[in-house]
Amino acid sequence: MDTIQVKKDSNHHLGVILSVSLTPYFTACRDLQRLEEEYVQSKDDSELASIMDHKLTTAKKIFKQERELLGSELFGIFGDRHWQKIKEALREQCELQNPAEQKLSVYLKSGEAGNGPLALEALDVCFIELLKNSIDANLKAYLCGQSENTEVKIATRLEVENERLNITVKDNGSGFPASFLSNFESYIQTKAYKTKTASQDKSDAAQFYLGGAGRGIPQLLCYLLDGELLNAPGKYDKIYEVDPHSTGIKINNGHGATGANISLCSPLKAYKPHKAPHLSDSVPILSIGQRYRRFSQNEESSENKEKAVENNYGKPFNSR
Repeated sequence: MDTIQVKKDSNHHLGVILSVSLTPYFTACRDLQRLEEEYVQSKDDSELASIMDHKLTTAKKIFKQERELLGSELFGIFGDRHWQKIKEALREQCELQNPAEQKLSVYLKSGEAGNGPLALEALDVCFIELLKNSIDANLKAYLCGQSENTEVKIATRLEVENERLNITVKDNGSGFPASFLSNFESYIQTKAYKTKTASQDKSDAAQFYLGGAGRGIPQLLCYLLDGELLNAPGKYDKIYEVDPHSTGIKINNGHGATGANISLCSPLKAYKPHKAPHLSDSVPILSIGQRYRRFSQNEESSENKEKAVENNYGKPFNSR
């Protein structure tokens, strides 16, 4: 299944583009949404309602199959591996005769916390959430008839300058809401990201979306700016001691308010983990990601989640 592909960005040194082909899933979502609306309108005609009920049952089955296929590529360890592939592709582009890029190459190969720049580790933890948010943004535009695009693209670009690592992540979605952009500085200064999610309203077709919890940006900010792993609003674990103003983040939209751009920066050095009883000196990134996903289940049992999916043919996935 070639749903998700990673390739070099030919327009940028140390650049990679991840693309997700979503035509089958987007089509299944729109077909089901349309048939649900038509079914409601047909209830006064018993014969037509019976025909629509059959069509709706078929559409639900197709939707469930496509969602399971996509889910197998996006959730759990299978989701984490896409960021690892991006790092591998970036590492292959490093010019080893350049001391800074040689150092970066080592960090890109590493898979443990405490062995890399904080900007890089922040994406180790939350890249999959950003990917799901991008898919949801494109899907929302598709279902609303604002776009026919069914391919999500995320470009990741790295730059090393003066012993600092700059990372830019750009997608081809609908961009950040204007209100979020205008309030972003206050959001950071008041550290509201520790207690509030940043999700857009997805209630219009919630069963189709893959994320929806609004954890991606808060999780990124908490890790990058405070060295903390955000488990849930108001609940976080200290991972690093981060010097004030040593790391930073900027967000904006692309030309024509299309696409969300996130720029991260941190020193090109490894951070020493914060000493805590429940964390060792070197905490594997994968364990951090798995730990985060466990907390983000809202303490809902796997049995209840399975019933929710079965009864609603696709509740929004939380981070897993």
